Parts: sequence; C-alpha cells; structure tokens
Amino acid sequence: MCIRDRLRRAEVEAGFSQLLLTIAADGAAPLGVRQAAAVYFKNVVRQRWSDDERPISAADKEAVKGALLALMVSVPELVQRQLSEALTMISAHDFPERWPSLMPHLVGQLGSAASVPDLALLLALLQTAHAMFKPYRHEFKSDELLTKMKYVLGHLQAPLLQLSAMLVSAFEATPPTDAARSGAALACLQAAVDVHMDLASQDLPEYFEDHMAEWMGAFQKLLAFAPAGALAGDADDPPGPLEHAQAVTVECLSLYISKCARGEPRRAPTRPRRHVCLPF
Repeated sequence: MCIRDRLRRAEVEAGFSQLLLTIAADGAAPLGVRQAAAVYFKNVVRQRWSDDERPISAADKEAVKGALLALMVSVPELVQRQLSEALTMISAHDFPERWPSLMPHLVGQLGSAASVPDLALLLALLQTAHAMFKPYRHEFKSDELLTKMKYVLGHLQAPLLQLSAMLVSAFEATPPTDAARSGAALACLQAAVDVHMDLASQDLPEYFEDHMAEWMGAFQKLLAFAPAGALAGDADDPPGPLEHAQAVTVECLSLYISKCARGEPRRAPTRPRRHVCLPF
C-alpha cells in the first residue's frame, strides 16, 4: 500500500487532524516536514470539515479550534500561511455560533502582545484577523452577514482603535536609524488598517463614525510622515513598508469618501443618522 493510500485511511481515525498540527508545531522537525503537515491539514479541513460522509469528529474539531489560533502565531511564516487558510475556512463554517471562544481569545492575545509590545506577534494576530474578515468585503450583503460583523465589532472595534494609536506612537518614537523596528510597526499598522477596511466595507460602523477624528488623526500622521535614514531608501528602490502602509491607508480613505458621497444609511441605525464628513 502506498503512502498516499495509508494517509487517506488514517484521515478518518480519531486524532489525525491533531497529529498534523503537532507535527506542524514541532520546532525540532525540518521546516519542509512541518510545512507539508500544515498543507495536509489545510486540505483535510477543506475536504472534510463540513463533509457529512467522512466527517472530522466533533472531539477533533473542538481540539483543533482550541489550539489553532495560538499555534499559528508561533510557527514559521511558511507554516503560518497554510494554517491561516485553514483557520479562515473553519471560521467561515463555524464562526461565531460554533466557535464562541475565537474572538475573546484573539482580543486577549492582541492585548497581551500590545502590552509588551511584541510587534512580531501583533503582526501575526492582525494578519490572522485580516484573513478571517477579508471575505466580508465581497460577500453579499445580508442580515446574517451584518449580524456576524456586529458580533465581531462588539469585540474588536475598541481594541483595534487603541492598538492603532499605540502603533502610531511606537512608530513615531522609533529612531529613523532603526529600520527593522520601524518596518515592523508599519507592517502592523498596515494590517490594522486592513482589518479596519474589512469591518467597514459593508456599512460604516457606528463606533468608527463616532471615533472618526481619532482614526483620521492616525491616518494623517501616517500619510504625512517623511521618511529619513534607512526608511528613506532610494528613488529607484521598490516600495517599502512605509509605501505599503500608506497605500492601504489611501485605499481605506477612498472607501470612506465613497460612502460619504453616497450618503449610505447604516443598516437598522440605533440613533438618528448625522452627516458623515471626514475631519480634514
């Protein structure tokens, strides 16, 4: 019997998905082996997470959901990409009804990473959030989608604003000569703005509108920053972290401007709608 057939038989056994995650997490294993385990895990999730004929057991699903977020922010990037895709597929199927612990866990980890601050961990967490929420930008607008987004916003809207303000301050306080830390802060800012866009793409959330001056203040600082030292680079250099962060910020501002121009009403507003105007 070939290896592929053995793996196909093993897939239906209890604990197989957890075993793949254990291999992906094993720091002593070669990176190629860890990446292969993550790829196989992603494919098992794609094929069997919602399959009625060869389903993953409920116990395995709960174990995977309990370990996946913490795992994917602690593995190398090549492994993380595969686990991120798997997490996105699982969240699309189970979140939030069958995965109520995900948002509290994500917000808690963001708070812990911000208190240090651990920019590498923050980036991994924000990229994870973006992978989960990016599909909201293109989904058909429905009550189900808006209810899900309201649930996410209830957990994330305030921490995201606080985190973005902290990252702007950290970026401004970093010496221009420290290109590595400046680049890390900019990458986190870019990911935070990406998440902001994910959650504002369907309707302008009331919290974002109420705190628009704070958001726009952060955007202004980022767009007005004149790079110096190692961040400045040469005119012929490819776009760096600052240019990428500024490009995402401009994209977010364009979204706001389009919504202001259309005067879009919020779905089921909780208070009278006031005219939305960017504060600059």
